[in-house]
Amino acid sequence: MYGFDDAENNARYYRRPGSDSGMHALGDVLQEVLKKYRLSQKFEKKQALQVWNEVVGHIVAARTKSLYIEKQKLFVEIESPALRQEIQMLKDSLIARLNEKMQADAQITEIIIR
Repeated sequence: MYGFDDAENNARYYRRPGSDSGMHALGDVLQEVLKKYRLSQKFEKKQALQVWNEVVGHIVAARTKSLYIEKQKLFVEIESPALRQEIQMLKDSLIARLNEKMQADAQITEIIIR
């Protein structure tokens, strides 16, 4: 009724109720909903936490006290001074790896370590 699976490219499309404009990619519809209900920032923050855990691994993630994004800057609080120093030296490669996994509109330009 509202959705179908396109077998050729495995994309998921949905028709918006009351819309005559045809089918829309699920990702586009999701972005529109996030924007409409002002949930984009919350979604980006949640995504940052998940991506951080994937990129740095469970040992570093377990020693991360807080993590949030503000104006494309990722603020990270790390318990261990030695680990803070190591993360500081790996900033550029971490930013690149994080951005590979983040959405295009949620790119990180800097990591601030506390």
